[in-house]
Amino acid sequence: MESGNPNTLDAVELLFVRLGNPCTTLLYTTIDLYASDSEYHQALRAFMYQTEESNEEDHPDIPFLRGHISDVLRCFNEHGLRIAFIERLAPLLWGDEQPHWGSYQRHYLSLCRWIFQGRQVDKLSSDRTSVRNAPQPTPADHYRYLPKELTASQACAQCGKSSARLSCGRCLVLHGSHVTICTTYCDDKCRLRHWLTHKPTCDDRVRLIRSVAFMKAVFTTIMEELTMLTPWGCAERNGMTILEESFRTLDFLRGDPLLHKFPHDQLQTERHATMALQGEYAPYLRVNVMLLPLLLWLWSDMHHSVQEVPVLVKNVDRPLLKIGWTESGHFRSNVLRPHRVLQVSLLSGEVFAVDLAAGQFGWAESLMYWGHFVRHRVFDFTNFDPRGEMARYPLYDPNTAAGHFHKSLMVQIFDRCRGTGSEWLVVDDMHPFVKTELLDKVKEMTQAEASAIEGDAPEYLLARWKTRLERHGIKFREPQPSADDVVAGVSVFED
Repeated sequence: MESGNPNTLDAVELLFVRLGNPCTTLLYTTIDLYASDSEYHQALRAFMYQTEESNEEDHPDIPFLRGHISDVLRCFNEHGLRIAFIERLAPLLWGDEQPHWGSYQRHYLSLCRWIFQGRQVDKLSSDRTSVRNAPQPTPADHYRYLPKELTASQACAQCGKSSARLSCGRCLVLHGSHVTICTTYCDDKCRLRHWLTHKPTCDDRVRLIRSVAFMKAVFTTIMEELTMLTPWGCAERNGMTILEESFRTLDFLRGDPLLHKFPHDQLQTERHATMALQGEYAPYLRVNVMLLPLLLWLWSDMHHSVQEVPVLVKNVDRPLLKIGWTESGHFRSNVLRPHRVLQVSLLSGEVFAVDLAAGQFGWAESLMYWGHFVRHRVFDFTNFDPRGEMARYPLYDPNTAAGHFHKSLMVQIFDRCRGTGSEWLVVDDMHPFVKTELLDKVKEMTQAEASAIEGDAPEYLLARWKTRLERHGIKFREPQPSADDVVAGVSVFED
C-alpha cells in the first residue's frame, strides 16, 4: 500500500494509520499488552477529539466508529483494548467493501477480516502485511483435517522401506479416511517382528487416545446438562459461523436460575452445537483451574511432562463469531483470542498436542503429533494472559459461581471414575458412558451446592450490579441525596 502524508488525511484514515497492522503478534504478550493498549488508547482518544463536531456527512462511518470507540474506552475489556476494538468492527467485516473507504481503512479492515475468517495462511502475504486473493476458492472442509501429506506415513517401522501398506490398528487414529496417528508396515511379517518394540509405545498411545476422548466427553456432557449459554440462531456468513446468543448472566441478575440444559434444537446442526459447547468450556481448560486432578489420575505414570501452551491459531475451518451480550462487548471471535493446548511428552519420547476444544474451530482432530499441530495450526506462540479468566472474576460474579459449580461437579465425576477402575478404557462410546454411569449418579450430590448458589442470589445481585455500574464509569453520589432531592430532580449518580 502506498504511503501518504498524514497531514492530508481525514480523521478516519488517520485513525487507521495510527492503529498499524492488526496482524502484529508481538502485542499478544503480557508485557506488550499494556504498551499496545496505551497506543490504541492514544489513537482512539485522538479520533474522538478530532471528530467531536463531525457527523455522517463528513464520513459515513464516523457515527459508528464514535459509538464503537466510546464503548471500548468505557467498558472493561478482559483481553485488552486492541482485541476489544477489533472485535467490535465485526459489522464492517461481514459485508462487502464500501466505496467510501479510504486506502488505509480498506487495508486495515481487510486484515481484520482475514483474521476473523480463520487466519488461512495461503491468503496472506509472506510479510504478513496484506491479504492476497487465493488462486481458487477454498473447498468445503479444506481445513477440517490435517493435510494428508503431513500425516500419511509410507515408511515401514520395521525395515524402513517406503512401501508400507499396513498400519497398527490398535493405536491408529482415523477420522473418516484421514489418518492422524499411525505406525505403518510393509506386511504382517514386519508388523509381528516389530511388536515387542512397538508395544510400550502402542499401550501409551491407546491410553492417551482413550483419555482424550474421556475428557472431551466429561466437559461436553457437563456443559450440555448445566450451561449458562442460550444460543438462539446460527448461520454461515462471509466465511464465518455467526452464533447469536444470550447469556444466563442477565437472567440471573433478574433472579432466574443460573444454569440450564443446553438447547440443541436452537442450532442447525450438531457441528454447530459442538462449536458452541467447546467454545464455552474452552476457558476452563487450564491445568491449574480444572485439569490437574484429572491429569494426575490419567497420565501420572506415562508422561514425561505436560505443558499448557497458549497459541494464536491459523487455518481455521469454521471460525466462530459470537454475537450477544457479554461483559466486554457484543462480539467475540474465537480466532482473535489466544487458544490453549496441552503439549504432552510421553516416556516413549513421542510428543503430542491435546486440543480438547478443537471442535470450536471446526477441526476434527483433538489429538495429533505436536510437530503437525505447530506446522499447520499455530500462527504464533504467545505468553499473553487474558485479564478476564474465571479465577480473576470476583467471587460473587455469576461466571465464577458457574465455574465453581462445574469444578465441583467435575471433581465428583473424577472421584467416581477412580472407583470404576479401568472401565473407561474399554467403553466404545464414551459420551453415553459419562452421562449415564457418571453424571446422572453425581447430580444429586451437587443439588445442595446448586441450591446454595441460587439461595445467595440477592447478595450476588447487589454486588454484581454495583460492579457493573462501576465498570461503566457510573458511581453513586456520596452522600446519597434525600428522597425530596430526588423528587426535585437531583440524580443519585455522580456527574
